[in-house]
Amino acid sequence: MSSIAQEKQRVRMKAWDAVSQITHGERIANGSQIQDRLTGTAVWQNASAVLIFAPLPDEPDIAELCQKSINAGKTTCLPRYLPAKNNYEAAVIHDPARDLIPAKFGILEPSLDCEALPSMQLDLVLVPGVAFAPSGTRLGRGKGFYDRILGSVSAQKIGVAFDQQIVMNIPFEEHDQRVDAIVTPTRWIETMRRSA
Repeated sequence: MSSIAQEKQRVRMKAWDAVSQITHGERIANGSQIQDRLTGTAVWQNASAVLIFAPLPDEPDIAELCQKSINAGKTTCLPRYLPAKNNYEAAVIHDPARDLIPAKFGILEPSLDCEALPSMQLDLVLVPGVAFAPSGTRLGRGKGFYDRILGSVSAQKIGVAFDQQIVMNIPFEEHDQRVDAIVTPTRWIETMRRSA
C-alpha cells in the first residue's frame, strides 16, 4: 500500500470513528438541519436537475430531499449501478416509494423502469463522502465510483457531511475529484475548487 493510500485509510478510520459516536437522534436532527441549510441556498433553488444519493446508515439522512425535489418540480435523479460498466448513471425518479429498490451494496437506487438522464444535463450533484476538507478534497470509501460520476459532470458538486467529517487535509491524487461546496448541519463551506 502506498503512503498516500495509507494516509487516506488513516483519515478514513478516524472519520468513521467520529461518525460512530453520533447518536441515532443526532443523525436525524443533523439530516434535517442539512436539508434546511441546503434548500435555502440559491444553488439548490436554481437547479432544475439534481442528483441525490440514498444515504447509508453512517451518512447524513437526506432521504426526504427526494420528495422535496420532486415537489419543487425538479428533475430528480439518483445513481443507478450498471454491472456491465462497473459504473453508475443518473436515473430519474418520480415516486421514491415506487421507484427506488435495494441494489448493489444494499443501497436504494432507481429501478430499471426509470429513465436514464445524461450526466451533462445535471445542474447539481449531492456528494456523500467519508471525509471532506475545506479545499474541496473528498475521501470516499475507496472504490472510486463517485470520482467517476463527478468527473463526468459540469454541475455544481456539493459535499454532504456531518461536522465530524470535516478535516483539514486529505491526500489528493490525480483521479480524485473535488467539490465546490460542503454543507453540514451548522455550516456552508465554499471550497477552493473553482480557483484550483
